[in-house]
Amino acid sequence: MRRFIVMRVHKNILSAEKIRQINDANLILRHFVELSSRLLPFLAELHEKRELTEKEQSDKNKIITVFNTYQFETDSSDILINSPVLMLIKKTYRKIISNTSGDFTEELEAFQKEYDRLSNAWEYARKN
Repeated sequence: MRRFIVMRVHKNILSAEKIRQINDANLILRHFVELSSRLLPFLAELHEKRELTEKEQSDKNKIITVFNTYQFETDSSDILINSPVLMLIKKTYRKIISNTSGDFTEELEAFQKEYDRLSNAWEYARKN
């Protein structure tokens, strides 16, 4: 009986490779969240403009490409960092792109608030 208990406990321990994969996923997630904190407000600003210069249109197209090429499950951030931030990013991006009236401030503010919370937590963890 004792051997079974020890083996069962041992199976629940994460291997070094699994821990590395989780750390890598966290770094990728953090990078994407930080990138989104800069790109989404800029995209919103470009989307509200009536006429874009050639460079602005190019910038807008590049931002759209970034968000269209990232493939992620929104619940990943819930699991990895206990945050709905990926859902907020996706919701904000879709609202900006699909909206012609500029009525996306609520989504953008919700994302920005969550980003600020995460950013503060990451900074606190870095200092410790």
